[in-house]
Amino acid sequence: KIQRGLDVMQAQAPNGQPFLTGLHLSLADIAVVAALDWLAFRFPQHDWLEGRPALAALRERLMVRPSFAETVPRA
Repeated sequence: KIQRGLDVMQAQAPNGQPFLTGLHLSLADIAVVAALDWLAFRFPQHDWLEGRPALAALRERLMVRPSFAETVPRA
């Protein structure tokens, strides 16, 4: 289920726009990156972004923002 959900997110990820809903950060971006970070924290043995370049790029763009970088789950 997780893999399929991530595949759907990948298919709907921005293509040529900075955020999921266009030019502005939205709750959708926050929710997707929070989910990706939780998966990476909870199941570190999986590379959740492998084969999902649009999600990886979205996460990378948002991680430069202090509000994202400072709230990544840590053990």
